[in-house]
Amino acid sequence: MQITIVDISSLQSLVSQSGKAYKAAELTYKNEQGQIASKKIMEFDKLLPSFLSFKSGDVLDVVEVENGAYPKWVRASVVTGGSQPVKNSTGSGGGTQKSTSTYETSEERAKKQVYIVRQSSIGHAVNLLGGGAKLALVLDTAKAFEEYVFGLAPSVDDQVSFDDTFPDDIPY
Repeated sequence: MQITIVDISSLQSLVSQSGKAYKAAELTYKNEQGQIASKKIMEFDKLLPSFLSFKSGDVLDVVEVENGAYPKWVRASVVTGGSQPVKNSTGSGGGTQKSTSTYETSEERAKKQVYIVRQSSIGHAVNLLGGGAKLALVLDTAKAFEEYVFGLAPSVDDQVSFDDTFPDDIPY
């Protein structure tokens, strides 16, 4: 969805009903239907730094996902090439809005999977070696775990050899 920023407040310190302090910025915007709306952007929201850099009049393309009862904004970027929101055209003008996919590419998924396995391997190496282990030993052990998970390490059968040339010592 596209919005036009009317106003964005600076980060303000607030207190919740339960008495906990938090910080938030108030965004006032005009939606695609021309209605004025507002949204609090909390200090822990990953989009807060981006929104604090936007200014009044900026047209943004916002990606929204359902998060239970409340929709969550997951991405916002400035629309280039105009100062008015782009409307979907349904008339005979033939104008269409091209949608871009927000899904990860296979390369991004593969890279993320490597990060997950790497992080997990480091955690398991620390558990195996104990909290006082040297960093180099932890990382070497984690690397071995990672290689094993991705099938890059030699199999256990290749590493263990048995001397089966001894005579059978079990009497029949």
